[in-house]
Amino acid sequence: IPPAPGTPYQYIELTPARFEEITGTNITFSIPVAWLAEQGFAPGGIVLYRYNGTAWEALPTWVVDESGSTVTFRATSPGFSLFAISGTGDEGAVTTPAAVETTPPATTQPTETETTAAPAGGAAPEFPLGAAALVAGGVLVLAAGGYLVRRWWLRRQNPALFRDYD
Repeated sequence: IPPAPGTPYQYIELTPARFEEITGTNITFSIPVAWLAEQGFAPGGIVLYRYNGTAWEALPTWVVDESGSTVTFRATSPGFSLFAISGTGDEGAVTTPAAVETTPPATTQPTETETTAAPAGGAAPEFPLGAAALVAGGVLVLAAGGYLVRRWWLRRQNPALFRDYD
């Protein structure tokens, strides 16, 4: 297996535990800010690579969170394999800002523009009356059924109480 492009931070092999056919996955990982600074990479220059059996392919990778001492990334992959978290020089080159000459902002007079209000939206969507009636009917049927079953059960358990004047 050839080395991953760029400067690899870590190699990871992910294999499915139970399922054999996985069509896609989201992989979340974190890298210490100290490593990024030491290597001279910006968070946008980190890419997750997947080894497809013949070559390394770059996966869509984006920054999820930059908090404290770590930067969290997420990448989408078509499946599991050997992965490499790697820094590339594409967006990660450290540049020192050049001295910029500042000029005072020009003062401008505010202009008055007339705007028209947006047209009122269409009618609000109607309440699904048919669905509400169906739910109410179902509740009534269940309540009546429960009452009849309870009444039958009480009569069956206590037949002496429900005799018609023997």
